[in-house]
Amino acid sequence: NLHKIQKILQNMSSKEKVIPLIISNKYHEFEEQGLIGGGTSLALKFDPESIKKIISLQGKIVKKINKFRKKNIHPRYENNTLSKPFIQNLKKYGYPFIGKLFTPHISLGSFNNMEMIKKIKELCSPQIFSGPSKLTNLSLYKLHIGDKPELIRDFELQQLL
Repeated sequence: NLHKIQKILQNMSSKEKVIPLIISNKYHEFEEQGLIGGGTSLALKFDPESIKKIISLQGKIVKKINKFRKKNIHPRYENNTLSKPFIQNLKKYGYPFIGKLFTPHISLGSFNNMEMIKKIKELCSPQIFSGPSKLTNLSLYKLHIGDKPELIRDFELQQLL
């Protein structure tokens, strides 16, 4: 199946364009709902057009490769406090954050101290992270429980003309 997934991603990457990314002018905070380390994550969110393009690309990928996934659920998601739509995605795709439930972002960190988040927001405007950026490739990783992900291969997207 790995070979088939690589073929699919290679084919997709030859048709998909590089996605320009624009960071929004606001920080994004979200509770981790007991999934990773708990606490509150502080992140940079992208502008609506960037988000729309990333979610569209995610949808195309999931539609093509979901049939190859193992049907087991990663232990990180067992006995969690996710709401019903996230649980439905978890059962259908093996991952809760698909489609409109996915928030493309750049994580800055997770904090249990809200004062730390407040200080970061006071000292640094999200604009300091702005500038030209782009999503240039699809990456395929092997996930090992309790280990860091292992890169299998990168697939470059088409450059904009």
